[in-house]
Amino acid sequence: MAQTAYVADSRNGTGAEVTPVSLPGLAAASAISGGSIYGLSGAVVDPTGTYFYMADYNVATGTINRIKISNGAVTSLTISGESSRMGTIGISPDGANLYTSDGTYVYQIPLPSFSTYNSLSLSVSPEVQAWAFDSSGNAYAVMNSVSSIAKISISTFTQVGSALSLSHTPYTVTIDPTSTYLYVGCSGYVAKITLSSFTVNSYLGISGASDYQIAMDPNGNYLYVPLYNSGIARVTLSSFTSTTQTLTASWCLAAIVDPTNTYIYIGCYKSGVWSLGQISVAAFSSGDTAWTALSGYFPTSISIYSPSSLPPRPKGLPAAVRRANNYFKRESGLWEPERGFVVPRAA
Repeated sequence: MAQTAYVADSRNGTGAEVTPVSLPGLAAASAISGGSIYGLSGAVVDPTGTYFYMADYNVATGTINRIKISNGAVTSLTISGESSRMGTIGISPDGANLYTSDGTYVYQIPLPSFSTYNSLSLSVSPEVQAWAFDSSGNAYAVMNSVSSIAKISISTFTQVGSALSLSHTPYTVTIDPTSTYLYVGCSGYVAKITLSSFTVNSYLGISGASDYQIAMDPNGNYLYVPLYNSGIARVTLSSFTSTTQTLTASWCLAAIVDPTNTYIYIGCYKSGVWSLGQISVAAFSSGDTAWTALSGYFPTSISIYSPSSLPPRPKGLPAAVRRANNYFKRESGLWEPERGFVVPRAA
């Protein structure tokens, strides 16, 4: 099955880009420029594989860019009268709407027109760090600044009930294929949310868990959590327990599982270069099997387009992109927060 991974990064502050990588051979093509995007805060490919959308956190212009993958053409949409920095973006599984926020409002942008938008004020500060979508027509907005999750009806574009408060700061999210549970990546934890009651079921501690992009396999059996300290954790969802596998790379930030459940792909720092790694699902305990170097910096948003299996992610889009957390800023020595370098979490 022909598949393409799209790996977004902010080019070390010199302009955001997305690198197409053919799967499973890990053949990286030339990177596609994000146009005016400088400090990447949101990035995701649409379900048709036609466009890649990017939002800018570094420049307060209220602008989102749409990049046509086939030729790199850029179309910009500016939120009228908005001077805030745009946050993480997500696209509903049917590709009908794009969602983003600016710290004051949540925005719903109809696709593919990409010319108008609706705004919504939530009961808590809508600085959204991640988006997920269930099979009943609801969107879930993860807000780390207030450690909460808001449920939004897509059809009416209204908040459903009160926001759910968490005991740990949330950053990334995914939903199981049956829309029974929402799994939220927090600082050092994974939270399991029961969707029918919209309550916290339990927390699982995972030392060194990345805050950028966790991944669930298509069957809903395992959750994969990248680890800053050179590895990846696999959470068995039936028992909600985890095992850890060491990799030949460090600073593992984002992960995704291909639609055939054959390989896990993970963005890490390897041999002095940010790279995309490949891990066999069947031979998880053997660790990474292949790598390809990326031209960009901080590969923390990964989307997969698979033409023969649209849409590839019934469990919701990967939690797109987020600003780097204080742990990464403090420990990596590679991060310059005053320049606004931003690292993803897709959809």
